[in-house]
Amino acid sequence: MAARKKVSFVNVSSVGGISVSNGAMHYCLSKAALNMVTRQFAAELGPSNIRVNSANPTIVHTDMANTVFEFLQDKGATQLGHTPMGRFMETEDAVGPILYLLSGHSSMVTGTTNIVDGGLLCYIKA
Repeated sequence: MAARKKVSFVNVSSVGGISVSNGAMHYCLSKAALNMVTRQFAAELGPSNIRVNSANPTIVHTDMANTVFEFLQDKGATQLGHTPMGRFMETEDAVGPILYLLSGHSSMVTGTTNIVDGGLLCYIKA
């Protein structure tokens, strides 16, 4: 990648890399590591005009998520109740923030973790 070209990478991480989730230590640790990789690459590649960011969505409404919520019974209802936007995230809800991070509209944005969670983390308590 030539130093004069504008390049942008977006890692897809998770709110799990920023907050904890009971029984998901391995998942949360791997996403936290990806967030650090994002920042480290941003620092190292920035001088070459390469931007690196991450999108950190909440659980996306998919067949896999439905299976997890069925297994965990009330967790889905609890999460929905703690999401100010009042709905689960759909796949297309992640597209806009990622496109923004890839576009020239974010030409000075690098090394960030971009939370896309409908406000869920507002309710996380330590």
